[in-house]
Amino acid sequence: MKDSTVKDIGVALLILAVLIPFATGVGNIYEDPSDPGFGSRDFPKLIIFIGIFLSVILLIRSSIDIVRSGQLPKLAISSHYQITGPLTVLIAALLYVWGIVLFQYALPTLALMFFLVRYFGSRGFFRTILIPLIAVIIYFLVFFVIFGIFEEPGTILNYDSYSVARAIRKVIGME
Repeated sequence: MKDSTVKDIGVALLILAVLIPFATGVGNIYEDPSDPGFGSRDFPKLIIFIGIFLSVILLIRSSIDIVRSGQLPKLAISSHYQITGPLTVLIAALLYVWGIVLFQYALPTLALMFFLVRYFGSRGFFRTILIPLIAVIIYFLVFFVIFGIFEEPGTILNYDSYSVARAIRKVIGME
């Protein structure tokens, strides 16, 4: 049995645990009836399908590896960080989802990316400020402008990202 078998099983189960709840909510994504071709539901469906498919393959390969070796995997935690690291990222992810409900997409995404960049050790203005800011702008352009995904208003902060996205779509000739 390979050393990575237990980690592979953990990763596959984590991906499945994240993607399956998202798969149940894809039907709730607003789809613009006038948007031709690849709609706002299609990209999440594709990502969910690919993620679930690859996770199942990883689980099957790891299970075959365990059966062939005839050994049960040992779970050994060698450091405090192996528990607190994933737990910190999980808490940040849950706060991110809650933040999207409260503040819409841009601010929580920027805050999460800033936190993760700092948490994983990057320092300096470019890495901690500019990269998250550029990434949020790129994500906005891809998902809201190109794919036309509608964003629900936030509970605390409510801005009209859909009108901004439609205006950009008109400028670049997508409408």
